[in-house]
This record gives sequence, C-alpha cells and structure tokens, in this order.
Amino acid sequence: MVAMGAVYQLVPVVVNRSLFSKWMGFIHYCLFMIVHLGLILGFSRFNPNWIACFAVILFLSILLFAVNVVITLVSAKQWNTVTIHVLCASISLMLTGFTGMLMGYDFANGQLGVNHNHLLLTHIWLGAVGWFGNLIMGFTYKLLPMFSISHNYPVKAQKTALVLLNLAILLGTGSALGGLDNLFLRFPVVLLALAFLSFVYATYQIRQSGIKKNPGAGVTFTVKINTLMALYLLLLAGAVFFIPGQEIFIMSIWISLWGWVYFTIIGYLSKIVPFLWWTFKYGSHVGKEKVPLLHQMIDEKRVRWGLNGVACSFLATTLGMAVSSSFLFNGGFILFLLFSLFYILLIGLVFKN
Repeated sequence: MVAMGAVYQLVPVVVNRSLFSKWMGFIHYCLFMIVHLGLILGFSRFNPNWIACFAVILFLSILLFAVNVVITLVSAKQWNTVTIHVLCASISLMLTGFTGMLMGYDFANGQLGVNHNHLLLTHIWLGAVGWFGNLIMGFTYKLLPMFSISHNYPVKAQKTALVLLNLAILLGTGSALGGLDNLFLRFPVVLLALAFLSFVYATYQIRQSGIKKNPGAGVTFTVKINTLMALYLLLLAGAVFFIPGQEIFIMSIWISLWGWVYFTIIGYLSKIVPFLWWTFKYGSHVGKEKVPLLHQMIDEKRVRWGLNGVACSFLATTLGMAVSSSFLFNGGFILFLLFSLFYILLIGLVFKN
C-alpha cells in the first residue's frame, strides 16, 4: 500500500501531468483493503474457496491500479529511466497478481494442472524483483537527485541497470514457469547482481554531483542498504553455482523483502512524509505567516536511532536463521518489531505538526 501510494503521488510529479483517474485510485484502495482482510481470514481458516474468491478480487484491484498508472504514463509520452522503470513495475505487478490468482484458483479447484512450485517461484520473481525492483530503482533516480540537489549527472549506468534488471526478470520468470533445471535459474541471479552494481554506481554518480552532501538520515541509510544488497547479490551470484538452491532460497527471500524492500521504504518515508505534509499543511502560508521549517517536521536523530535499531535487530534474526538458533531469531525478531513500531510512530507524529 505504501508503494502504491508513492506511485500515485510521484508519477504525476515525474510526468508533470495529473493522474488519469483519482476515482479509480479510491476504488482500488477500498478493494485492496477489503481483499486483504478477506485473504487473512481465508488463510487463517484455511478455506480454499475463500482464498480463491478474494484472489480474483485482489487481481481486479491490482488491475485498476496498474491501468490507471499505465494510461497516465502513456498519455504523458515522457520516456526516461524513471518512467520506463515504473511502466515495467506496473506490468510486473499485474502479472504478479495474475499468477497469484491462478495459484488461489488452482488451490481451491485443482483443475489447472500447474506445478505450484513453478508458479510460486514465478510469482516471487515478478513481485519481489519485477514490481519492487523496478519501482525502487526508478523512484530512487527521482528522489535521490531531489534530496541531494543534483543536476547534470550521467544516466548511462541507469540505462544499463534498467536493461539488466528486466533481462533478469524475463529469464528468471521464464525459467521458473517452464520448470527448467536449476542451472538456468542461476544465470538470472548473475544478471540481477550486475543490475544492482550498475544501480549502485548510478546512485554514486547522483550523490557526487549533488550540492547537498547529507540528504538526511533516511536517504543516507537507504543508499547504504542498496550498496549492501548489491554486495549480497554479488556473493549470491557466485554461491548459487556451488550451494543447493533450497539452502539459500528462504534466506534470500527474507533478506530481499525485509532487508532491502522494507528498509528502502521506511528510509525514504522519513523524507517523503514530512515533505508532503509540510507542502499540504504550510505550502500556501509561506511568506504570509510564520511556519515551521521542513527539517523541524521530524527529529533526524531519532530517525537515525530507529533505523539503526531496526537494522541491528534484523541482523540478529538473519544470523539466527543462518545458525539455526531459535533464541537468537526470536529475540531479534521481537526487537525488530519493537524498533519498527517506534519508527512508524515517529513517522506518524509528523502529522501532529
């Protein structure tokens, strides 16, 4: 939901054009909320028919979102690395929803005759890499220059990352869906690692050309997380040729979703939420009366504490998984939840200003 909200907010800024339909956005949001509650109940009661029904509605809500965004992008006709990434992300999200719907339907009826493991792996490639990968890379190319006040930076590395990432997605989903040998699934990981190296280099070029060397604790944290993720993928690209995939699959999903996607989102939130709320609340009052400064909307020191706490507790849970220590995993996970709640509360307090 946070990612989708960011798309609704940032796409009009990127293309300098209003969203195709705000009403579609509201309908999508309501459906998305209801569907998730239904799926939670369906899975908790292990009701296949319920899961299948809400999976179909979920796909329809995703379709509303993606069509709204794609029409906005196509109408604007402003193609660059940001807009192409968002377009690829929207297409990947539609396919993620479609494969999820197929799994839900087959789970209830068992009439499709598909291999659930192949479909699940395809679903993960499209969702984790296709949707989140394209979205984070694309919006980083917009947000990082804005917060670093960067101009006239090269974009060749951005284009390289865009091509490599989507080649990895195509090869990964094709290999997973076709049930090809594990050897074929290893090459997309290599392409993914190369895409992230290009992405990190592109962010380095943006930072180097920036006037503001300290864009804020959250943005700096996110840049570091992207670098660490690139290093992890580089190690993974070598390891997959020697270590059986099952042994590192769960760890990689955990690190990708919580160590990269989650950290990237909460890192950017510490800058995006204060900026949007300040603009909405005080933008029209500037020059007419005394208003708080943007940096006063959130305590950067507490942001740093929260992010460091979440990161350290995440490392503890990851280490617990690696050494099969339930004590370390459970203790780290409890701290992870507590620091996450503290950080979310910190973001929420922005709206009191």
